[in-house]
Amino acid sequence: MSPAGGFMAVLLVPILIMLTNLATYPMRPSAIELRFGVSSSSIVALVLYHGNLKLQMPVTGVLTLADRVMIGCYVAILAAFGTSLIILAAKLENNEARAESTQIVR
Repeated sequence: MSPAGGFMAVLLVPILIMLTNLATYPMRPSAIELRFGVSSSSIVALVLYHGNLKLQMPVTGVLTLADRVMIGCYVAILAAFGTSLIILAAKLENNEARAESTQIVR
């Protein structure tokens, strides 16, 4: 398999899942339910993809490039999920000022 084919087969999917999740950052706090849904779905999709990927790869004692990319995707998606949780909690408390101040991208 060529390096480009390996990239497309292994690394492109988690990167696209992460970018789709990160594309929700500009959403206003009024659409937080949608953003929360995308974040939670992204976590599930990434975990399922990672599990399937691990079944196809041989067991090694070191982190592969795919493992490093997956860890980066997990960190980015979990940070977005945490931010969404904070905004959702502020919105449920009817604290619109806190929800607006928590939004990273305006």
